[in-house]
Amino acid sequence: MRSCADILNAGSNTSGVYTIEPDDGEPLKVFCDQETSGGGWIVFQRRQDGSVDFYRNWTNYEHGFGDFAGEFWLGLGRIHRLTNATTNELRVDMEAEEGETAHAQYGHFEVGEKSDKYRLSVDSYSGK
Repeated sequence: MRSCADILNAGSNTSGVYTIEPDDGEPLKVFCDQETSGGGWIVFQRRQDGSVDFYRNWTNYEHGFGDFAGEFWLGLGRIHRLTNATTNELRVDMEAEEGETAHAQYGHFEVGEKSDKYRLSVDSYSGK
């Protein structure tokens, strides 16, 4: 399977950790959100309770940190591999401490190569 959407389309509608092969490189472990907005989303970052310190250096952000069972950052190198392999959408879900929620969705999302300092490209915004 190349993505969380492929896993969802194959009948697995439970959110959790899966192994995908987005390109010809090594398989990647990712957290798939199979519930939000139809499912099939790869979760790049989750911050919930402050249990993981996100004040990190560049190397940590490049390679990723944390744990899929709690708070984590997937890593710029992995996100580049995922977004370089196919066309992608980006959804950012936010929740305030008081429970108020909002989201932003972009019809196109890409993270560039390391040599371009993992430049973020987005367009086609919608949200609440």
